[in-house]
Amino acid sequence: MRRGIRAIAAIAAAALITAGCAGNRRVAGPASPPSSADSIQSEIIHTISKRLTAGLPNSGRLKAAREKGILRVAIVPSSDRELYHIDSEIGAPRGFIPELAAEIALMLEIKSNVEILKQGERAGPEIDIVFLPEGDGGCEPLNLIPYYYTPEFGWKHICVMEDDGSSLKEAVARILSHMNSTGIFAQLHMAHVKK
Repeated sequence: MRRGIRAIAAIAAAALITAGCAGNRRVAGPASPPSSADSIQSEIIHTISKRLTAGLPNSGRLKAAREKGILRVAIVPSSDRELYHIDSEIGAPRGFIPELAAEIALMLEIKSNVEILKQGERAGPEIDIVFLPEGDGGCEPLNLIPYYYTPEFGWKHICVMEDDGSSLKEAVARILSHMNSTGIFAQLHMAHVKK
């Protein structure tokens, strides 16, 4: 008799657990979507990108970078080592210039691929923009964008490697202006450059 009662109690308990689980599934409904923070950030970046590049022809290197989804960036070595370094753990460039390049690419809605050139090496044709040390580094004057000044080293420039038109240069200039006016540039500088 006790075995029968235990068996009935076990069956009843299993039925209640099963019914409870099924009931919970029905009450909970479908799984909730992932956090909307990423989609909101993506929408904001998209809106800013459209505003900053409005009216620019989608041609030349700007078009090519967007199609590849990558802004290829080179850094010419400089005696001013506060602006970048190689992360020894992963062997990748880190610091102010790589983060600035990443922010520029983000505003173009693509990713950046940053490399540090060897001493005396010139950027290849696949490179879109080059962060130069003091001076113009042999870049065409029309392709230079000043971005950083120190009394010790003078102006540093970004050289936009254009093949036709100047849409990428104008886009980068507008993005730098936006970063200056919103304080993004100053935040990057404070986060990465020693005082």
